[in-house]
Amino acid sequence: MAEGRSLTSREAVEQVLASQHADVLREAVALVVREIMEAEVAQLAGAELGERAAQRAAKRVSGAPLGHPCW
Repeated sequence: MAEGRSLTSREAVEQVLASQHADVLREAVALVVREIMEAEVAQLAGAELGERAAQRAAKRVSGAPLGHPCW
């Protein structure tokens, strides 16, 4: 039976990372972070990735390596 002590969030994360579900947790967090970053960039640029907009605030170059001619 439980001793009445609840886990801290850090302890809970450490238990999950030590278990077989660590990869799922890592992938879920990475997905959420990518989506948040994409939404922030779209808001700052004034257009979604691949979208053309006359009022666009910036040009988005995605996936081009450094030194690419379009830089």
